[in-house]
Amino acid sequence: MSYEMEDTDDESTEPTTQYEGNANKAISRPVSCGIKRKSTKPRSKTRGHSAKFVNEDGEPCNHCDSEFHADHKRVCRKISHTDDEADSDLEGSWKFDQEAIQRSLAEMIILDELPFKFVESTEYRLWMSLVCPRFEVPSRWTIARDCYQLYIEEKISLKKFLQSSSHRVSFTVETWTSLQQEDYMSLTAHFIDNDWKLNKKMLNFFRVSSCRGDANGKAILMCLRDWGIDKVFTITVDNASTNDDAISFLKNRFNLFGMGILRGKYVHLKCISDIINLILKNFERAFERFEDEDPFYKDELLLGDGVPDSHDWVNVRRLVLFLQPFYELTFKVAGSLCVTSNIFLGEICEVYRLLQDWQSSSDAEFSTMAKRMKEKYDKYWGNIGKMNVLLYVAVVLDPRNKLDFVEFCFKVMYAEEEAEVMTKEVKEVVFELFNDYKRMMELSQSKQVSDRSQMSQKTQATGDTNLLQKKKRGLSSDFKKYRESRCTEQKTELDKYLSQELVDDDDDDDDEFNILDWWKSNSRKFPVLSHLARDVLAIPISTATSKSAFNTGRCELDAYRGSLTPKVVQSLVCARDWLRGPSHLKPTDFEEEMEEIDKLDLEFSKIEFELHRIRGKVFSSFSSLAMKMFH
Repeated sequence: MSYEMEDTDDESTEPTTQYEGNANKAISRPVSCGIKRKSTKPRSKTRGHSAKFVNEDGEPCNHCDSEFHADHKRVCRKISHTDDEADSDLEGSWKFDQEAIQRSLAEMIILDELPFKFVESTEYRLWMSLVCPRFEVPSRWTIARDCYQLYIEEKISLKKFLQSSSHRVSFTVETWTSLQQEDYMSLTAHFIDNDWKLNKKMLNFFRVSSCRGDANGKAILMCLRDWGIDKVFTITVDNASTNDDAISFLKNRFNLFGMGILRGKYVHLKCISDIINLILKNFERAFERFEDEDPFYKDELLLGDGVPDSHDWVNVRRLVLFLQPFYELTFKVAGSLCVTSNIFLGEICEVYRLLQDWQSSSDAEFSTMAKRMKEKYDKYWGNIGKMNVLLYVAVVLDPRNKLDFVEFCFKVMYAEEEAEVMTKEVKEVVFELFNDYKRMMELSQSKQVSDRSQMSQKTQATGDTNLLQKKKRGLSSDFKKYRESRCTEQKTELDKYLSQELVDDDDDDDDEFNILDWWKSNSRKFPVLSHLARDVLAIPISTATSKSAFNTGRCELDAYRGSLTPKVVQSLVCARDWLRGPSHLKPTDFEEEMEEIDKLDLEFSKIEFELHRIRGKVFSSFSSLAMKMFH
């Protein structure tokens, strides 16, 4: 489409236009006339850049030979685009919004963990005066209120979703401390949403004033009530005795209020990362920077066994080989971006086989370490009674493994008779869960049918002459459903799933197979099982993320957040968790970061070289000029 450049106004009233210098700098002067001036049409931005005639194909440009169309002015290389025009284009596409900028500033304060007084710093105000002079920078009190308001808005949105969901939620509980020696506790929800995506949301971050387990249990229960959550699946905690007391308290309350599943029998789950650290406690040591702490540490070592020699470093390499599998296992079970409950059994089975091999090793030191670790392994994982059976159910709900893999692993780790008993117990729990979920779904569906029936009765006409015929059709439909149910009575949905062939996974690469995508695509085929799978596969087997899994101590608040009130700390910590995307949970690629640092260092070297080169030229020119002056 071409612009029509002709003006229909009378020539006596049209301003004459003279072009001086740049073609797009026009100076307009009205012609002096004795009659009243007519109102002129708004000038097109393309006026003055094309010949004053119109044809059906477009107008020839005054600057080049191209045909002039509506967007030609932007792409013509011979037109000088002045800063004024660029500014006008920017003003046309951008609209100043004080409120939107202020909200974005609040998000930055939360996400980057900045203090509220950051907005009052001279450097920030100077920078903002250059970037956006019209923006009125708020005070620290105003930005603090904005941050809390943002937290409330996000909480309402998340609360609405959790209350409307028909699925159960699993939780992790972590203990924190501050530099002021005050204890905190975080409660994080884990669930799979309607798009079959795994979610992790920190709901509460609160101070605990007592070391008693029942007090912590009451605090957790109050948080659940505040969020309106009455469907709890599991709670994962670390291996502390106070947590055992807290879970016992919660079990009783869940059974009383009907919040748990299977009478709350399997609500308690111990953190796998914590158990791995306990197994390795006597063998994994953090190497401190002795020289920073004690400059004379070498002298002290020389008085004893001396500094490490070549033999010691050989032992270190052997120890690294020994600990490498546990390092990789900890990273796997501490993942927050993917499902981990279905991989647990296979991983501990691998650990069992490693310990068995090392116990029979010809290396006496390896054998001794393996025997001690095997004792701790048996303490936590040596008996099915000490394990949460739901983790085995998660393996059954993995279409690559199912019940066959559970039975196989049991036979690897336990005696034949014990393995059979354990397999039978897992199978019973799977069917008990399936029947429980089936009953809940049938109750939900019957309630929906009842509601629709009541609505239909209200709208039904009283004088329906075809009522008898409709009843006959209803009887036939019910008989058809009855026959279908009789045919499928002998083979339930769970039986069909277990009898199907395993999903082929020849690549042995867990990353290639997405178990959530598989259940999403098969949810119509297995409606009850898929409902169960959404709850079971969301179970977190570790309270720690991969970034903190190797920290055997408690998480610690920084000095700034530790100085704030509990309400402010909770709003900042939780809002930051909600605003961040899942990318922050990805493990840091240190090799990639080092490459970027090397590239940056190279760029700095180039800048220094260029500065030296320029200085050299200036000095050389100055020297030549001085020589000429003196000669």
